[in-house]
Amino acid sequence: MDKPVTNPLVQVNKVNSLIYNDRKEWNEDLLDECFNPNVKHQIMQLRLPVTGEDVFRWTLTKNGCAAKN
Repeated sequence: MDKPVTNPLVQVNKVNSLIYNDRKEWNEDLLDECFNPNVKHQIMQLRLPVTGEDVFRWTLTKNGCAAKN
């Protein structure tokens, strides 16, 4: 398994710091600095929402118990 972080000098504490929030795009230059190419590719496959805030959602299951998504 690949180690994800390749540059210990770059401090990234939150995913938000890897995103250009004004454009809702990944910061590819920073991803290059922080991660190996395989991990960067996997991150780039994640779709970023273009509107709205992050929210917590729970969906009821068939047995009536809540399941966290």
